[in-house]
Amino acid sequence: MKSLKKLTTFLLDSLLLITLTACQIGTVAPAYLTVTESTNCRTGPGEAYEIVFTYLSGTKLEIVGRYDPGNFWLVKSNESSTGTCWMWGEYVEVTGNASAVPNVTPPSASTGEPVQTLIVDRWEYTCGSEFIIFTLNWQDRSTNETGYRLFRNGELLIELPAASNAYTDTVALTEDRSVEYYLQAFGSDWTMNSAVMSADC
Repeated sequence: MKSLKKLTTFLLDSLLLITLTACQIGTVAPAYLTVTESTNCRTGPGEAYEIVFTYLSGTKLEIVGRYDPGNFWLVKSNESSTGTCWMWGEYVEVTGNASAVPNVTPPSASTGEPVQTLIVDRWEYTCGSEFIIFTLNWQDRSTNETGYRLFRNGELLIELPAASNAYTDTVALTEDRSVEYYLQAFGSDWTMNSAVMSADC
């Protein structure tokens, strides 16, 4: 009787050990990417897809899928209505077990989307006692834009010609000592906005 009890205990302990080992093997740490240069996150892998959000350098996002043919990553995005968006791997650093990330079939691209890229390289501001100096640089990778518009606090500040890639604005400080900007590329029948950039003094 004692031998049977010992054997049962041994079998139960062995089963528990096997179960714990299997759980440990099945646990895969998530992979992440960190943006190294301001990059658009789109509804699909490529410029034919709509821009969801432009993430600035230093942003860290969790990877949930990949599309190897074009070096694209599907990431979790709080800014996306679907919870995810696609980023090109050229301007990101990947950490974690990226090889375990599943390949994902991308959605069909809309043929009506403009062939356009709007990438903000750098933006910075300087606070004075009475003024804010805001400087914005972006990449002109467009092929069919009419020009660019810069908005300050939601209102059009200036319209710039095609092939522009920089602008500096000096504005008097308001009581709340903050200003918001966003850049818009536009064509004959389309527009594309960057993320909002806030200058707080």
